[in-house]
Amino acid sequence: MRGLLFAVLLVTLCFASAPPKVELPKLGIAENPAFLGAIILLSVAFAVLSYTISTAIQNASAIAWSKEQLREVIVGVIIVILVYGANVTANEMIKSMTGHNNAVELGSAVLDGLIGDLEMIYGKIGEAYFSVAVQQGMSVSIVEAVPPIKFFFMQPAIYYANDSMPYYGISPVLQMLSQASSQITIQILSFKVLKLLLLYIGGVVPGFLLPIGFAFRVFPMTKRTGDTLIALSLGALFMLPASLVVVGELKEISPLDNVRAAERETFYDNVDPVFFSQASAALITGLCQNTAVKIAFGFGEFFWGTIFGLIASAPEAFTTFFFWFDKFVSMVWPWVIYGLQTLYGLILAGIVHGMDMDSIYARTVKPIVEILMPAVSEITMFSIISIITIATITYTGTKSISTALGGEHTFYGLTRMI
Repeated sequence: MRGLLFAVLLVTLCFASAPPKVELPKLGIAENPAFLGAIILLSVAFAVLSYTISTAIQNASAIAWSKEQLREVIVGVIIVILVYGANVTANEMIKSMTGHNNAVELGSAVLDGLIGDLEMIYGKIGEAYFSVAVQQGMSVSIVEAVPPIKFFFMQPAIYYANDSMPYYGISPVLQMLSQASSQITIQILSFKVLKLLLLYIGGVVPGFLLPIGFAFRVFPMTKRTGDTLIALSLGALFMLPASLVVVGELKEISPLDNVRAAERETFYDNVDPVFFSQASAALITGLCQNTAVKIAFGFGEFFWGTIFGLIASAPEAFTTFFFWFDKFVSMVWPWVIYGLQTLYGLILAGIVHGMDMDSIYARTVKPIVEILMPAVSEITMFSIISIITIATITYTGTKSISTALGGEHTFYGLTRMI
């Protein structure tokens, strides 16, 4: 029993490792004309058989019904020929005028342009965020203070400090850019889902769903279903791409001035390299990039106190070494540190007070506020209008085609979804 179960498991794993490839059958008239021909012959045979039986039983209603079925077969064939011819003609015209093989490819190309604009804005938001984040990294509190001077055990009563934050207020700009990136992400996702739908339509509808609609329309008992399927297929193949073409034309004539300006703007290059270069960083960090300074202060107060104590107590045969060591650690070394802190504060304060804050605002925050954020608002507004336009044209056009063919004219399911 265990051997049998193990064999079944091995067979299952074999199929799982190499699953069969499933492809839809090609039922189009050009690829498989025998399919529609068989449906026509079956429909004619059904109508003839109905007429024969109704004539044999001499039932006037049955005879009229059978004649009606035969007429429906003829009408169905005519509709199939007209729709197929219009489909081929339209695709050939599109190919000759645009270079795309069919309307679905044309709509996908238009959609690529819309997605490209959104991705461009998204990239600009990234540039702007990076440029502002660089400044936020410099947003340190600079304190210019008189160091406390120690006279024995007394401290000065007056302590002066001047506190400044040159990049205070950058965080709200970063939050604004984060919200903008979330909005653009949702719009890109929506249009990419629509592009995925176009890929599905191009692969399934022409070679499978539309021929099924033809077959249902030719057979008299399913003509309403066939008309509905034909309308849905034509709506997917032509009305949806047509709505995308309309949206693409609207984009060309719409006043998306800030979007076009944002495309030309390079936000990260607006950051002044003077304040963010390696040389400035070395200066701002208190000259810590200097090798001599690193070595001198790397030994610490114990080392230099020992050197000072040995030198000062040498004439007295080292009898006062600990006295001079304590004097250095408690009095001399703090003044050295205070002096370096004062030098650091003066250098940093000089850089900060020398900054032209109006110029920094004009180079970074101003283009974000006056160009990028209006561009995000414009492209968001256009995306909303585009989705509404696409849904309206596709739904109303498909409904009109279905009504004209005699199919479903309400689309209850679609209506509830919308």
